[in-house]
Amino acid sequence: MKILSARQIKQADEYTIANEPISSLDLMERAACVLRDAFLQDFGRSGNFWMYCGPGNNGGDGLALARLLYASGVDVRVFVVKLPEQGTSADFDTNLERGKKSGMPIVFIETLDQWESPSSDEVLLVDALFGSGLNRPLEGGFKEVVGALNALPNTRVAIDIPSGLFADDNVDNDLRYPLKADFTYTLQAPKLSFMHRDTASLVGELKVLDIGIHPGALKKQATLYHYFTSKEARAIYRPRQKFTFKNSFGHALLMAGSANTPGAALLSARACMRAGTGLLDVALPKGLAHALHTYLPEAMPVEDKYEDQLGSLPPLQKYQAIGFGPGIGQEDRTARLLEELLEKCTSPLVMDADALNLLAKRPALLGRLPGNTVLTPHIGEFKRLLQQKDLSHDYLLNAQDFCRTHELVMVLKDSISSIIDTKGNVYFIDEGSPALATAGSGDVLTGVILALLANGYTPLESALLGVFLHAMAGRSAGEEEGIESTIASDIIDELGKAFISLKN
Repeated sequence: MKILSARQIKQADEYTIANEPISSLDLMERAACVLRDAFLQDFGRSGNFWMYCGPGNNGGDGLALARLLYASGVDVRVFVVKLPEQGTSADFDTNLERGKKSGMPIVFIETLDQWESPSSDEVLLVDALFGSGLNRPLEGGFKEVVGALNALPNTRVAIDIPSGLFADDNVDNDLRYPLKADFTYTLQAPKLSFMHRDTASLVGELKVLDIGIHPGALKKQATLYHYFTSKEARAIYRPRQKFTFKNSFGHALLMAGSANTPGAALLSARACMRAGTGLLDVALPKGLAHALHTYLPEAMPVEDKYEDQLGSLPPLQKYQAIGFGPGIGQEDRTARLLEELLEKCTSPLVMDADALNLLAKRPALLGRLPGNTVLTPHIGEFKRLLQQKDLSHDYLLNAQDFCRTHELVMVLKDSISSIIDTKGNVYFIDEGSPALATAGSGDVLTGVILALLANGYTPLESALLGVFLHAMAGRSAGEEEGIESTIASDIIDELGKAFISLKN
């Protein structure tokens, strides 16, 4: 799904109006009908809705939605927030008149003195003050109204975008003042600010509603930014066919573990098996072979000559994919092993954890990584790779430049993960859960991506599908075990359900 800029959203609306054709007022009514259906499905008819509508087209959307909900028997109260000097849009004016004729209660607010707080925290607050066209920070009465909404304990729902948030770049915005939404019902396309780590928390739970923008309008819009959903995951996923056998699903090599961190190797190996690799060899220190036999008898150990740390490279010719890094350590011996691997590796490669730290310490090695190598840094590892102490507002641009320069695929792990390809395209996945914030979760992801690489998925497909499956398994584990109680092995146990969800 494409993520569009504010300018592109406006162009798509204009294209639809001109080419469907449809009036802007009727397009607004169509959007309001879709919103009404979503509200009734998610919140029911018994709720109490207070709608806050601004003077522009976002306010017009809110007025149209309020009228349709009111006609459906929902308890609705509308507050039109309009400063004395503020102009209004034509479609807002029409919907205001329609609202008045419907008989629904409408209150006008010009100053905070006219503010009224709901008597119950069960009242749902609906924000339709400003839309995606806003390009300057909130000020005056609007800032006060949004501040008052944020101070209430009630659930807040934003229509299209939380008021005060810019759709694209918020570097010049004052992020103390936008609405802090619990839910955002956005129209047709997500906005980039919904995915950016500086602003994503303002959006709450996101729902993207198709309001019937002309397909030609969406096709015309070029973008580097995409929202990856279950629909896209199902399009990538290739179910196993009946007449196959284990060699059909690849032979993977995982190089991981040390005496101090054996668990990383074991978790990553088990995740790789659960994610469907046909065969798995695990190169690990000699002293860990027994632990692998006990924990995962399905995997085959490749014992290193060293007891505590990897230092030897096994023959690589038979492997369809290689994973390197979980718990492997950062000693000189390991660094030399990495250099040797990069000289001889011809298979798809996924690198995580200590492999990333070794690359950060030896940036010259980045130029020796095979094309389309998959790196899976969390934010701290990403900063080290870029030789940055602090993460800048432009971190996405930095990641895109990094991937273009080194021809890499990167999984930037975060609350909303970003997968960046060699051309700088960014795919955001927002399917996870706080349950994933647990030790070993990243090792599990490495194993999943390794399995998909061995199965013949491309590096980008492996990264996208791997992150999606990992996120779905984490969500399922959180629901099963409780978010606070989930551990990495629970995530592995739920991978089967994640695969099944792709078939339904």
